[in-house]
Amino acid sequence: MNSALRKIGYRLALTIEQRVWPAVAPAVRKLTTPERAAGPGSISIVTVAFNSLDYLRILVATLAAYPDHRVIEVIVVDNGSRDGTRQWLRRQEQLRHVALPINIMHGPALDLGCLLARGETLVVIDVDAFPINPNWINRVIAPLNDPNIALSGGRFEFLGIVFPHPCIAAMRADRFREMRHSWAPIRRHNQLLLDTGCAIAQREWGHFHLLEVTAVRGEGFVGTVFADAVFHLFYGTRARRSANAELRRVAEAAERVYRDAVLEYHPALERLLPTE
Repeated sequence: MNSALRKIGYRLALTIEQRVWPAVAPAVRKLTTPERAAGPGSISIVTVAFNSLDYLRILVATLAAYPDHRVIEVIVVDNGSRDGTRQWLRRQEQLRHVALPINIMHGPALDLGCLLARGETLVVIDVDAFPINPNWINRVIAPLNDPNIALSGGRFEFLGIVFPHPCIAAMRADRFREMRHSWAPIRRHNQLLLDTGCAIAQREWGHFHLLEVTAVRGEGFVGTVFADAVFHLFYGTRARRSANAELRRVAEAAERVYRDAVLEYHPALERLLPTE
């Protein structure tokens, strides 16, 4: 896809994110009210993919490496990928996937996955993140046992605001629906005002738990590890598609960080890494 078509696609996705999705989300909530899975403690894991099949394969494999009987489904919302993601997902019978015809941006796609989830608890995770500890789910969801905590997520700072970032986060499904939350960022004239998850944190101020940063393996916040439980590359999927030379340089360095992390935490998955 040439740069002109990419710009058109991005502008369309922004329009959907900022105008269309807020208008249709109430109807989607009504239409997608799921039957909760039998038994307390059920968990739905939700992620969004967009032309990121190499990351998705690693994420799915690492989730399978740490099975948990409470996880009733892994939902993958494909944001109109054209890299073979859709075809790959059709072959993965263990996954529940939603194939969107076009990119509607990460936030609305994540909202949709959460609204479709049948589990009592939502665990959302970015496609370029993966668990590194067999006890990772407990570390992410344990704060929700406190009745005063509605949201648990990775500690992140944006424009001086510290909040739980949904690169890895957990919330009760009923709370997400009843509060009419959205993971979509807040923009004005296409300029980012509040990052993904920041709007939810503002509405849940005083009622969230931060999963502390326990390691950073790369430049800035590239390759952040939260609570010794989850690794997240951060901006790997976005930077690799950028026309900006500096962002592409960051993306190349990030790819090395990601590769090294996979080899350290999940050496058996080296076969899934792209050849250098």
